[in-house]
Amino acid sequence: MLMALGLMAAKKDRDWKTGKLTDSRTVDTGVAARRSGLLVGPAAPAAPTTAVVTLTTAELTIAGAEYIYVVRDTGTGVLLTRRLCRYVVGDDVKYVQDGTLMHLIDADKNECKGQIMRQERVPPAAK
Repeated sequence: MLMALGLMAAKKDRDWKTGKLTDSRTVDTGVAARRSGLLVGPAAPAAPTTAVVTLTTAELTIAGAEYIYVVRDTGTGVLLTRRLCRYVVGDDVKYVQDGTLMHLIDADKNECKGQIMRQERVPPAAK
C-alpha cells in the first residue's frame, strides 16, 4: 500500500510537459528462444519444445515545444505484469524526460516508460 502511494506521489511531482504523438510504428527488438513443456494430469510431461519468437515494440515520435523525440516503448510494470502501453497518433501525450528514459502517460492514463532513441531540436519557424 505504501509503495503504491509512493508511486502516485512520484507521478504527481514530475514536471510533465505536453507534446503531440505524430507517429507510431512497430519495430523488431530481437529474438528470444522460449522453451516449453506441458504437464497434464498424472501423465508424464510432454517433451519440451523450443520456439524462436521475434520480439517487437512500438517506436513513437513525439513533438514537444523544444525537441522531437523518437521513443521506444518499454511498457509499464515489471516482469510478469509488464504490458505495452496504448497510444493514439495525433493525440497529445504527457511526458517527462529523465536522462535517456522518458515517462509517458498513455491513452488509458497509465504511466509508462520508454527509452529515448533519438532527440533533435525543433527547427526554428520560417519567417
